[in-house]
Amino acid sequence: MGPEAPPAVHAQSIQTATVSPERWLGRLTFAAGPSRPSRQESVLNQNGYGSARYLIALEAGAFLSKQVALGGFVLTSGRDDSSNYGGPDLKEESYAAGVALPLVTRLPFSNAVVLSPRLGYGFGAQSFHGKPEFAGGPGFGVDLALLLLRAHIGVGIGFWTLRIRGQGLAETNDFGSSYLMINGAVGG
Repeated sequence: MGPEAPPAVHAQSIQTATVSPERWLGRLTFAAGPSRPSRQESVLNQNGYGSARYLIALEAGAFLSKQVALGGFVLTSGRDDSSNYGGPDLKEESYAAGVALPLVTRLPFSNAVVLSPRLGYGFGAQSFHGKPEFAGGPGFGVDLALLLLRAHIGVGIGFWTLRIRGQGLAETNDFGSSYLMINGAVGG
């Protein structure tokens, strides 16, 4: 008698078990996009400023159920800009942290769609002469990403808003942006 044949196992169940995260999910986001509309941004645009903002975020969370994770995030965003009319250089920077609630829809071949609302608190500063004065305020946003979990990458869109009173030339400044993003993703 020869050796016994191994039991037949559905290929996708092996794939899902080894690649699709069940306990935790982490993402590193690199993004860029236009500034969120605000009075401050209108004043800056009239004075020849208007470059895109960058955003870098790290988010990690544990699954509460197969579709819902509870996690936290930290992010930084900003821009360096010069006026088209010869004004001083502009530097904006902000930092924030808070909670995230990623909602995950699992797709075939270990892919996933993630909708991740975020709520947090941040600090931002705007400077024309190199002496930033940080002020704080609440922030919120959401990402929508398609994650290719086998390759540990993803793409998506999102927005982040961090409105801080008393920063800049107008009454409030929004340090956020709408953005296109690239994700690195890991899970277990």
